[in-house]
Amino acid sequence: MSISKTACLTAVLGLVSDMAFAQPQASQENLKRHCIGDYLEHCGQFSPDGGEVQACFRERAGLLTPNCSMAIAAYQEEQKAANPIRKVRAAR
Repeated sequence: MSISKTACLTAVLGLVSDMAFAQPQASQENLKRHCIGDYLEHCGQFSPDGGEVQACFRERAGLLTPNCSMAIAAYQEEQKAANPIRKVRAAR
């Protein structure tokens, strides 16, 4: 393969990789944007990176704003799509 073809292939693969990782980051940003108020109001006593905050959000799901609930649902769907192994294990 010539150097120019190799360079072009490398650039395309890099772009595809960047696009693949951009979506999960976007969903994380949506969580932050749409759920910060819910976090502060309902679960602010917990570290935002800990498992306790996830449990808190689950326990208070009915109190969350619609935008936060939709952001959480979208994030969970993207995580399922990004981790097909979990789907196979869950189906067993």
